[in-house]
Amino acid sequence: MVKMVPALVFLYYADGEIRASKIRTVNKGFYWVNHSPPATIFYGVDRLKGEQIDTIVITEGEIDKLSVDTALENAGLNNYGVISLPHGAGNVSGVLDDQALGGFGAKLALTDARRVLIATDCDPGGEDAAHKLADQIGYEKCERIRWGERQQWKDANETLVKEGREAILRDLRRGEEMTPPGMRSFDEYSMILNARMFEDPDTVLEGTAQNFTMRQLSEGYHPGWDNLERHYRVVPGEVTIVTGPPGSGKSEWLLSLVLNLCKRDVGKFLLFEFETTSTNLNLQLLEKRLEKRAEAMTDKDAIDEAITWLDKHILYKNDLGPDDDVLEIADQFFNECKERDERLFALVIDPFNFLTQPETGQTMNDTEVISEWLSKIKRFASEHKVHIFVVAHPTKNRSWVPENGKKGKNAGAPPAPSLYDIAGSAHWYNKTDMGIVVHRPLVEVDGQTCESHELVVDVQKVRNKEAGRLGKGAVRFGFDSEKRGYRAIDREAEFAGKPGR
Repeated sequence: MVKMVPALVFLYYADGEIRASKIRTVNKGFYWVNHSPPATIFYGVDRLKGEQIDTIVITEGEIDKLSVDTALENAGLNNYGVISLPHGAGNVSGVLDDQALGGFGAKLALTDARRVLIATDCDPGGEDAAHKLADQIGYEKCERIRWGERQQWKDANETLVKEGREAILRDLRRGEEMTPPGMRSFDEYSMILNARMFEDPDTVLEGTAQNFTMRQLSEGYHPGWDNLERHYRVVPGEVTIVTGPPGSGKSEWLLSLVLNLCKRDVGKFLLFEFETTSTNLNLQLLEKRLEKRAEAMTDKDAIDEAITWLDKHILYKNDLGPDDDVLEIADQFFNECKERDERLFALVIDPFNFLTQPETGQTMNDTEVISEWLSKIKRFASEHKVHIFVVAHPTKNRSWVPENGKKGKNAGAPPAPSLYDIAGSAHWYNKTDMGIVVHRPLVEVDGQTCESHELVVDVQKVRNKEAGRLGKGAVRFGFDSEKRGYRAIDREAEFAGKPGR
């Protein structure tokens, strides 16, 4: 005998079509219809596509989303987009992945949003989900919503029932700034704070790894190009992610940056270069040091002197055994430098994709593996006061967004990847200190479209505002094929943030 029970049906639309149907019975039974496996898209994702949307609200369930919707619509607030998780607090990975929750425009909307209000349930599961969401989206733009005048309600629906629509609006207006769990106390940083406020900023901080000064640890080092220095300085203990289209010149440019820093005698560099041979790498570095092509090198004494100089500043490794770990190798080299009273200034890992992935068992997906690995290099950089450069390849360019934010026939300038387009995870943006995209714009020559000889460096992530500022199209270089290096090209461009020092 079939028993009929009252139920609600939630239709999951994406691009105007029903992609899944979720049935909820009065006793909280959940069933998916005509969709296997269950939906991996946000409920309400189509509501994120309005140009006026600048604030996104994420709830834990469909009824909570509808509760927020009714309050916003009644108030005439059309700059909010409200979505809910398809599986509650249980699975929130892939938020910025085009093939998962980030699909159907959610990734772009969350990336462009000025604020993201995380309104999951006020219980342990909801708290855990809130931090997982903020970790993927970026804590700097996320706010935590607590429900109720005294934060006594569990979710948006309970708030609507108990206090009404105005209470929903009240709680959305008083979102709390989110910070990662496990933050440390001020007391742990008392030495640095005292030095910063009361001492000469160029006094060496004896208690820190490698004995840097306060100024060096906050403002970093000049990168060797004045046009880049306005946006980016290299700070000990931080991580820089570098990405760009294949063949754009990101590895060549990064080697030039390394040579610039070596000329300032900042310390030693350990290079993990996996996409070149030892012979080619040695030749590249030698050409950059002598500022001439290999075939133009005729002075043996100058060559020997350059090799000695490079040997003083750079060590490299371009192959790894199955049991090798870059951070263990780096730690060993760090200790060797310390014994010789030398400084290991930076690691270069180019590219990340060549590293052997750690054993993850059955419980971790690619996103979680990358998150764990980035956390490890962040800890290593911070504890050893070593800067770490990581080159990471982007996904295929069909997901990149043109400069005017539109796709198809309305697209403007050709697309370039963002940090969110790096293969594997949005953690590349969220967990780095500095993020750089290297690309070449397209130009039209004699009716033919081709890549420009100019190299554009976009600074897309700046965590430490004393060491840089955002800049899109702000930093341009020309490659000198004779001197084998990059020369700065000054040009007016779009700036954001405060100037670096």
